[in-house]
Amino acid sequence: MLARAEKLALELDQARREAVAFRDQTAHHVRALEDRAHAEVDRARQERKESQARVRQLERELVATRNELKARTLDMSRGLERLEKELAAQRIRADSAYSQLTKALTSIERLGKPNAPKKAGPNRQARSKPVAKQQ
Repeated sequence: MLARAEKLALELDQARREAVAFRDQTAHHVRALEDRAHAEVDRARQERKESQARVRQLERELVATRNELKARTLDMSRGLERLEKELAAQRIRADSAYSQLTKALTSIERLGKPNAPKKAGPNRQARSKPVAKQQ
C-alpha cells in the first residue's frame, strides 16, 4: 500500500506541476491578450484624438471659407450695384445724345429740302429761286 500511496503522491505531484504549468501558460496568454487589448484601446484613443483635431481644423477652415465667401459676395454685390448705377447713368447719357442727334438730323433734313425756306445769314441774301445750271 505504501507503493500505491507513493505512486498516487507522484501522480498528484505531476498533476500539480501540470496544473501550475497550465495556469502559468493561461496567465501568460491572458496577459498577452490584455496587453494587445490595451494597445488597441490606446491606438483607438490616439486615432480619435487625431480625428477630433482634424474635425476642429476643418470646422475652422469652413468658417474661414464661409466668411471669405460672404465678404467676396458682399464686395461683388456692391460692385454690381455700382455698375448698375453707372449703366443707368450711361443709358441716360445715351438717350440724351440720341435725342440731340435726332433733333440735329431733323434740322439738317429741313435745311436740305429745296422747298424749305432758308434763313439769310449776316453775309448772305435769301434766294427765292434756285439758280439753273448753264450748259
